[in-house]
Order: sequence, then structure tokens, then C-alpha cells
Amino acid sequence: MPQPDSGHSPLAHASILGRAHKPLVFILLLLLSFMLIAQCWRAPFLAYDDPLHITDHKLVQAEKLTLAQLVEPQVGESYFPITVLSYRIDRALFESWMPARFGSWAPGARAMNMLYHALAAWVLWRLMLALRLSAGTALFIACMFAGHPMACESVAWLSERKNVLSALFSFLAMLAWVRGEEKVWRIPVTLALWILAVCGKPNALGMLPIFAFYDLMGGLRGLCGESPMRWKQPREWIGLFERLILFAIVALVIIRINVKGFSVTIMPPPGGSIFTALLTDLEILARYLFNTAMPLWISASYCVVAVKSLADSRVWIYGGALLVAFSATLYWAENRRLALFSWIWIGAALGTHLNLKSIAFLMQDRYFYLSSPGVFLLIALVARQLWIRLHQPMRRLAFVGSTLVTVFALMAVSRGYVWNNTFIAFTDAAYKQPYSGFAQYGCAQAYYTLIVTEEARSNPDAKVLQGYRKYWFAHLNNALSCPDAKRIPAYLQILVQLAEWSFAQGQSKLAEAYFMRAIEKDADMQQSLELQGSAMQGLAMLRFREGKLDEAQEWLTRSEPLYPHDGIHVFHAKILIALAAQMKAAGQNPAPVLERVRVQISRVFPESSWFVQVKALEDELKRVETSDRR
Repeated sequence: MPQPDSGHSPLAHASILGRAHKPLVFILLLLLSFMLIAQCWRAPFLAYDDPLHITDHKLVQAEKLTLAQLVEPQVGESYFPITVLSYRIDRALFESWMPARFGSWAPGARAMNMLYHALAAWVLWRLMLALRLSAGTALFIACMFAGHPMACESVAWLSERKNVLSALFSFLAMLAWVRGEEKVWRIPVTLALWILAVCGKPNALGMLPIFAFYDLMGGLRGLCGESPMRWKQPREWIGLFERLILFAIVALVIIRINVKGFSVTIMPPPGGSIFTALLTDLEILARYLFNTAMPLWISASYCVVAVKSLADSRVWIYGGALLVAFSATLYWAENRRLALFSWIWIGAALGTHLNLKSIAFLMQDRYFYLSSPGVFLLIALVARQLWIRLHQPMRRLAFVGSTLVTVFALMAVSRGYVWNNTFIAFTDAAYKQPYSGFAQYGCAQAYYTLIVTEEARSNPDAKVLQGYRKYWFAHLNNALSCPDAKRIPAYLQILVQLAEWSFAQGQSKLAEAYFMRAIEKDADMQQSLELQGSAMQGLAMLRFREGKLDEAQEWLTRSEPLYPHDGIHVFHAKILIALAAQMKAAGQNPAPVLERVRVQISRVFPESSWFVQVKALEDELKRVETSDRR
């Protein structure tokens, strides 16, 4: 029968960091957390997402904010009022004085991210102790969590504070669930902390199955092997249901709010079905586990191509690797029940990111942040049992554990550097994941920012601009050639941008090819009626330049319901006037076409900047009508 951890495990001999030295443990975890931002703590807000979530967010920037406004769901974004509140606290603390010294208040916000992360690691340490792991094993797990390179994305990137806050309150909720067994306060305290977690980020919904499995496995006594594992009696199932019914209700409400508010970004599952999504997730989970154990090639973006059938070799390669890892860890772990619980933690905490209800990004380091403690627990359990079988002194295992923590922390220092700005983050991603469409697109946008900055100078350098435009165009083309291109949120925007740029360069055939790709309908990509309408209008301009007026006005007629605006009404009126003149010259009656010109002119708003062209259109219309009467 598996026994509780006896105390001889990685870092177990570092008694100065044991149970009785909570402040010293927190200082150590804070130091490891600082390693994540050591090379980027002074960096400004990133151009990628930070304006959306912080500097331009209406609730964060509002001078006054009521509780009702804070908790009201926002259209087009996830529900994270606790995270919004934390940004407002940062703004109150740092905005008045920090920009004068550092250029922005981002360093202060990043320091708060580090503090929240260190607190999450400290609570995780207390949770591992509550599960009766030794002080050393618990500390090893907390240190790995605090200083792991994959955590850089959640800590150094300010937009991802929601991950850190969600983990902090999730660990507190789990700690209350463990310590509150058979106590009156267990349900209300755990529920309150878990609500705070899901209001930090909805991925904390994955903690609900962890609560359930903890009780199904017999609670603390069951995990430690002090009571036999058996199938639950009906009365026990009813008791579990009663304990979790309030959690389930809250979960349904949070799911409904987020699906409704974030519906514009939801895409079909990879491959088109839940089955293909599960097959694809085999690869994703295997890659997460490998990156956690060997964080040598982690990236801000990853290329994941959907697995569409069992005939795909990746099903058997990655599925086999997961089966071997699962079997081996259960076989070698000192406490197999706790090892099984670790796997449940990994899968459940990752559950909201398992792509059954998918967004554009199938795999991101931040998605695994809440799952990572399960991996570290498995490593500790297996390492101890192997050490026992090898008959090695436990002090050597403590040294190995300490060395591993140190190596990973040094790697985190290097990893944190990429979060100094968007350009470094995405050039690094494009180098490590050259087939990731979003990595290539991120590089292109970084170069576009450089183009805009250079053009804004009083004396822009033409050669520099030419070089920037060259790389911008190259990375956009690279993005379109990637196997996951259609899952890029800006896929249609890329096509329209390249088409318009090619059109401006006089490359009509290339522009037409991009426009035609943009109007294709494909279940694998996010649809945008506005961008597809813009592509049709681009095709109309091409046909107009070629003198094919009938085709030009047909494309405009198709585009107007998708993307109506004053400029296109003016352009449509010009084409119709030219078409009427052509009909008149051919001896045909242009009256119906001229009537359509009047309709287009009437649609231009007087307040619009395009209205200045209406007088010229009316004069041209009169000229054609007068000529027609003669």
C-alpha cells in the first residue's frame, strides 16, 4: 500500500526552509519569481494585447467605476472582473509618478504580477504540505512553479495577469477544500475563493473536477493510502453532488457569460469535430509535457495542424508517448494514488483549453500555467521512488532537485528577455516556430509598427523604410503559407492588406489572387463579412481599372450588404455613371442605371467626408442625362 511521503525528497534536507520558516520560503519564491522578469521589468506595455486589456480598456481607465459596472459582462471579451480591478489598483498606485521615471507605469504592474505569482507559489507550497508531502517535496514543487521558464508568458506579459490571479485563488480554494474536510466552513469558503478564481480567468473552471476527484479518491486519507479505494455507495454519490451543486451552478453561469461575450472569437474545433479536436489534443498535451520537462524551445506561438483521422501517424506517436508516460509514472511513483491525482489535475486544469470549444490559438504556454503543478508533483513522486530503488543517499536527491530548480530559474531569466517588446517576442517565435502562421503575422505587425514610426519622423530614411516594408511583406506571405494559416485571427485581414499593397504597386494579378482567396468560405477560419466585403470592393476596383464596368458594379452590388460605407457608395455611383455613358454610346437606354446612381448618391451622409464629391457626381449625372436627351 502506498505510504505518505516520509520526508526524504528533493530539498528535504534544507530544513531552514521547512514548515516553521514561512517568511523565508516566501522570500525564496519571490526571488525565483523575480527571475522571470529580471530582464524585462523596466519594459513598457507591449503593443500586443496590453492596450486592449489595460491601457485602452474602458473599465481600467474609467475615472470612477461602480461595482455594478465592474461585474457587468463586456461584449467581445472574457469575463475577468477581478483582473480588471487589479489593474485599477495598479493604476492608482503607479500612474501618478512612475511614468516620469520609467516612461510608463508598466514596471509597477509587472512587479505586482511577480508578487501575485510568488503568492500563488507560496499557497501551492502550503497546499502540498496539506496533502502530507514533506516540506522538501512541497518546496521543490513550489520552487519549480515559481521559477519555470514557461511561467514567463503569464508573469512578464501584463495582459496575462488573469492566469496568475486565477491560479492564486484556485490554489487557495483547493487548500480550503483539503483542510476543510468534514468542517462546516469547507463549502462556503472554497466556493467564495473559487468564484474569485473564475472571475480572474474562466480557466479556473477546471478546478471543479479536481475538487470532485479529490473526494472520489477518498480525500486526504485516500490519497495517502490510509483507507482503501472502493466504488462509492449511492448515498456517497448524493453527498458529493450536494457538495458541488452550487459550484456547478456558478460554472454554468460563467460558461454562459463567456461564450456569449467571447462568441466572435470562437472557431470550429480543429479538424471540424469534437473527435478530431480530441485527436489533436493528444499532440498538444504531449508537447506541453515535453516543454515542461525540457523548456528549451518554448515560444510565444506554436504551429499545431489539426489531426483529422486515426490514420494520422501523430495519433499513435503522441498517443503512445502519453500512454507510456502515464503508465511509467504510475508504476514508478512512490504514491500511485497521488500520481493518478496528479494526472487528473493536469487534464482537468487544462480542460477549458482542450479546444472542444476552440479559439484561434490551440497551444500557448499560458494555457498550461494552472496544470503545471501536476507535472512537478509527478516528477517529485517518481524521482523519490527511483532514488530509493537505486539505493542512493537522499541528500544527493536534494542536491539534484536544488540544481534542477536553479537551472530552470536561469533559463527563465533568459526567457524573460523576449517580453521586453512585441518585436523580440515574435521574432523569437518565428525563429523557433517558423511554421506558425501567427508567429509570422506577429513579426509582420512588429515591422509595420517600425514602418509607421519611421514614417512619422520629420526626415524618414527611404532605405530603412524599404527594408522594413520588404520584411513586412515577406512575413505576411510566410504567414499565408503556414499550414495553420487559416486559424490566424487576422487571416482575412492579411489577405486584404497584401492585395491592397499589391494593387498600389501595380501588381494587378497578384492583388486579384489575394482578393479571391479572401472571399472564399472556409469552416477552418474566422469569418468577417466586413473584410470579405472589402475584398469584393477591391475586385471591383480592379475590374474598373480594366474597363470591365459590368463586372465592377456586380462586385460592388455583392459587397454593399457586407460592408456598406460612404466611400463605396461614391465609387459605385462613379462606375454606374461610366456604365450609363457606355450604354448611351451603344444606343441603349441608360435611364435604369441613372436611377441607380441617384440611389447611391442618396446614401451618402451629409456629415461624411465623401459628401464633397456628391456635387461633382450630380453634375456628371446631369451631363449624361442632358446628353441623352439630345
